Amino acid sequence: MTGPQGIFLHGRLRAGSSMFGEISEGMRVRLKEILQGKEIWALGAGPDLHEAWILLSLGAKRVWSVDKSQRFLGSSTNKVQTGSGYEILDFRGYFEEFFDLKRGEDNTQVITFLKWPQTNFTPGLIDLLGLSQTIVYVGKNDGATACGSPQLWGYLSRRELQEEIQSCKNDMLVYGGVSPIEYPPRCREEKEAPRF
Repeated sequence: MTGPQGIFLHGRLRAGSSMFGEISEGMRVRLKEILQGKEIWALGAGPDLHEAWILLSLGAKRVWSVDKSQRFLGSSTNKVQTGSGYEILDFRGYFEEFFDLKRGEDNTQVITFLKWPQTNFTPGLIDLLGLSQTIVYVGKNDGATACGSPQLWGYLSRRELQEEIQSCKNDMLVYGGVSPIEYPPRCREEKEAPRF
């Protein structure tokens, strides 16, 4: 089986695990509500499109899988056949190249999905987040592991924190609009994040 109803990769059905942790059942339920019928930008999604298929199975209408892996001579976009009414767009390029592609468009309904972002500064990431009305972060900062750069956490400290779902492997944070003030750390994940 392939497509939004089930994720079939490498000969077996996979339930939502990836290289770093899993999406818990509580996160899955909430993501179904958040992603329903929306366009998603899965930033740093990896080369195998597994994350894009998961996001489609959770209700997304269109997923842009954005990753620099397998980028050869400049950026490229490939459309993946998924079935009626659903779409995966596989963008191979840097975040700043994707920003150049998307700026100037109406991105008010876009949700940006960040799962285990890199701890080093990533050019173009903050610019992309600025185009998105909603940001969903999944990762873990607990002293033994770290997600996101100090610049990322500095930016997120100026976004409205709408929701936090904790689990032993990952925490999920949902951010809304930009705030005129910078908030002190508001949740476990922000408190353990690399200092900004």
